[in-house]
Amino acid sequence: MERPLKVLSIGHSYVVGMNRSILRELAEDPLFDVTIAAPSLFNGSLRTIELEPEPETSKVKLISLDAYFTNKMHIFSYDHFQLKGLFKQDFDLVHAWEEPYIFSGFQIARMAHKTKTPYAFRTAQSLVKNYMYPFNYFEKKSFSWASRWIAGGQLVFNSMLEKGLEKEKGKVLTLAVDTKAFKPFDDLEKKATRDMHGLKGPVIGYLGRLSEEKGCDLFMEVLSQMKDLPWNFLVMGSGPYKDKIEKWAESEGLASRVKVRLFKHNEVPHVLPVCDLLICPSQTRKFWKEQFGRMVVEAFASGVPVMTSNSGEIPRVVGDAGVVLPEASRDEWLKALKAFVTRPESYQEYREKGLKRVHQFSAQAIAEQYKVFYKELSESK
Repeated sequence: MERPLKVLSIGHSYVVGMNRSILRELAEDPLFDVTIAAPSLFNGSLRTIELEPEPETSKVKLISLDAYFTNKMHIFSYDHFQLKGLFKQDFDLVHAWEEPYIFSGFQIARMAHKTKTPYAFRTAQSLVKNYMYPFNYFEKKSFSWASRWIAGGQLVFNSMLEKGLEKEKGKVLTLAVDTKAFKPFDDLEKKATRDMHGLKGPVIGYLGRLSEEKGCDLFMEVLSQMKDLPWNFLVMGSGPYKDKIEKWAESEGLASRVKVRLFKHNEVPHVLPVCDLLICPSQTRKFWKEQFGRMVVEAFASGVPVMTSNSGEIPRVVGDAGVVLPEASRDEWLKALKAFVTRPESYQEYREKGLKRVHQFSAQAIAEQYKVFYKELSESK
């Protein structure tokens, strides 16, 4: 039997256990020996997160690294000496799940270059951006030292080609959903969870950061015009718009129908399936557009139909398994949401299509793509 391929993947998103699902699946294959390194503590945009442990059944080796300035993404760094010690383990390849223009991404690229370890970075830059010094230097060096590169979606891939990266070295590898965790509720589970959170159907859901570019103004404006219809709204997330949403609900007399809750990622599978519809009204802005839309595939896996905007990568993710609307059209959103609330059973077709479509975004399916990519990376120089 051939020797297992020694894989090292490093990234701050790995502090959350559910974000390791792809490599956890990969590690089940005896031909891969998987090590994941992540910060011991990370100050995320929604909350401070301590490194979550791996399940006892996991074959992944999880390494904790000290990290600094984690509340400032561009300059956050891993402990140099711990990182150097990690690279002494003689890995066959290293995968940086950090942007190439930030300092931590540059750190990993530089260490891989010094140790002559085949290296690839993952990027989610769906817009072509030019950075100031030193971030343009970090990006340039990370590009030059990379044997291969990963784009989180087709728009990202196209952006990287515009920046001059070699098409033959790139690969689109999307995010994934852990379909072992995200599953539909049966009727009893759905009722019990709704009762727990004080929800009555039809339940419209939102999952993600609460901010202007995520479409919070749009859903508040539209729902204000639907007060005469029966619905509850479950907002799962936090961010700069949290207080604004709560004040809006109070001023509109909707406080009993609008629930704003922040759940940890491993809690979301136990709440998301109560929704009859998930809305994703993301808005493209000069410096941002939707890069993938993980909430969409999590809704698919949970048996929840989706209604989304046409921002960025979302239409490619949704395909024909959901309703895609013009992102800035309040009238279209109002018309579609009214139609749904009036006849929620009409969305059963989208529920079934989502449950089928999600298989291509499952951790198992994406892990198979990574197997091929990692083998190619290990053979590159």
